[in-house]
Amino acid sequence: MTHPHRQVRPIFQELLLILCALLAIAPFAYLLVGSVRDESDLSFSWDNYRRILRTPLASWMMNSLLLASTQTVLVILTSSLAGFALAKYQFKGRVVIAGALAIAVLVPSQVLFPGMYAEVRRLGLIDSYLGVIAPSLVSVFGIFLFKASFETLNDDVLSAARLDGASEITIWWCIALPAIRPTIHAFMLMSFLSAWNAFLWPQIVLQSDSRLTLPLGLVNLQGISDGPGETGRLLAATVIGILPCAVLFILLERDTAAGLMIEDGSEAPARM
Repeated sequence: MTHPHRQVRPIFQELLLILCALLAIAPFAYLLVGSVRDESDLSFSWDNYRRILRTPLASWMMNSLLLASTQTVLVILTSSLAGFALAKYQFKGRVVIAGALAIAVLVPSQVLFPGMYAEVRRLGLIDSYLGVIAPSLVSVFGIFLFKASFETLNDDVLSAARLDGASEITIWWCIALPAIRPTIHAFMLMSFLSAWNAFLWPQIVLQSDSRLTLPLGLVNLQGISDGPGETGRLLAATVIGILPCAVLFILLERDTAAGLMIEDGSEAPARM
């Protein structure tokens, strides 16, 4: 006979999950409803979207797309190369480098901004996209994530490729990277979201209105949006700004969770 407490527990868990889901969805529901609501009479209207499309929103989104895409590709390349070296090569100072990287994770990026700004200014990269991208070319978290994934690869496969005359770059590009595709997709999503939503560092570096990214443009738009109905216009701009991230998440959703679950044994997603 089933104990009554065992029957109640799954129901309680389901109710708790539903409550958490509703709490997570509530901000997005408010965002969507507010973006299509006329604030004067609370009726349904697309006027907020028509008004926001008359602003430089498209230019801001293209700037953000260019920066986020370029930064994501470059940080994947640098992080995967460093992670592959730490995982598969034995060299003097390897443990010291790994320890230094682990300590670097504990340092908030904002603490480094004064030094980063001085260096970017010295190189003449102020008000340039390169000045925004350069300090983010290396991700310590990404290095350790790729290191953990590459450690699941079978060394015999890599040794066989070396015996066939493959270069180390060829082994990394043609064998190691395809084997950890879920990790690449998971890190791609995280890197793109981080670059797309970046505000503080681009605000420090970028000065021209033509180079503003979407977060900076929305702040400027908010600064001149003091009239009635401007809240709906900002909500509509936010909805449009979320779309690229939502599309990328949908495309990579299958591999995202698997890419973050690096385990030892046969369940590792990248084992060969």
